Amino acid sequence: MLTAVLASAQVRIAPASEEGDMRIFNKEGEDVIVYFPSEFLKYEPKINVVFPKGYDKAEERFCSVYVANKEEMPRETLYKEFGSAAAERCVYVNIRFNSIPSSSELEGFLTRELLPYIEVNYRVENQEEYKILLAGEGY
Repeated sequence: MLTAVLASAQVRIAPASEEGDMRIFNKEGEDVIVYFPSEFLKYEPKINVVFPKGYDKAEERFCSVYVANKEEMPRETLYKEFGSAAAERCVYVNIRFNSIPSSSELEGFLTRELLPYIEVNYRVENQEEYKILLAGEGY
């Protein structure tokens, strides 16, 4: 297991083959991460990473949009909600929570686990102005 120091926080960067329960499935333009390990949430949420068109051929970094919800939002819904212009410039990270986390659980999960993992493994900007958090009802 690799350890990296990012944003003053020590984070686990573990490929699926090294993390017992985590699985990453690739489908067209999307990675589906099942059982993303979280010490803050005490369970493993499902994460969908939806790439903009041309992501695999581009060299630049993209903004990231984190969508916190209790249900999975398919690509068509994300693009319909946020428009095609944003869809072409952003990587969407759809987080399906089992239940609404407390503010401290959500902050710990995002800042210490999910954001560092996404920033290390995908071509997204790591500066604050390139990150957007959208939360569903109740968050």
